Amino acid sequence: MSVRRITLAGVAALLLACAGLRDKDAVDSGPLPVTEACADYVDCAAAVEPATLGTLLESYGEGGTCWTSGADVAETCDGACVVGLEQLAELYPLEEACVGELPVCEEVEGDWEITLHREQTDCDDPEDPEITSAAEIQCVDRARGRFDIEFERLTASPSECTATGSDFVCTFEVQVFQWEMEGRFDGLERAEGSYSWANTVCGAQGTFELVAR
Repeated sequence: MSVRRITLAGVAALLLACAGLRDKDAVDSGPLPVTEACADYVDCAAAVEPATLGTLLESYGEGGTCWTSGADVAETCDGACVVGLEQLAELYPLEEACVGELPVCEEVEGDWEITLHREQTDCDDPEDPEITSAAEIQCVDRARGRFDIEFERLTASPSECTATGSDFVCTFEVQVFQWEMEGRFDGLERAEGSYSWANTVCGAQGTFELVAR
């Protein structure tokens, strides 16, 4: 059984325990509003464990048992949501639904390997349809989500990258050569997206995969 399933199962067990705290006056007063912590927890769980969403909504969703069983139960549920969200954020540090718009920098520093899959080109003597190169990521400015990727084969100098959450854009330009990548990190060991390059003669574009080594 995975850690993330244990996490969600543990929170679900806490909710079942809370069910016995139902306030007999809660039905008369109507449902309480969903707290911000629980709304965030549901969004996070929906992104990383969609199969659990139905069960979670029965308790945490609008009109769920957390909000129709009285203030004491609602408070306990809110605390459970805080814990659940913290645990999922540790498991999925690059999932924006769980951690928000945090910049990527030191988390992805190190050695990677990139593979380019060319899909279109107008060059008379095109590059190989698939190119693999070693790469190194170095954090430059965490506050701005800035990092550099240096390729062994593809460009003469590092590509400058900017990340917003898990999404990033990298550019490199020297004289008449322009290179650009747009991608997204999937956890801390993989990223994928699209690339393009062009000079005064021709250009190419396609998809890429980055894998930590």
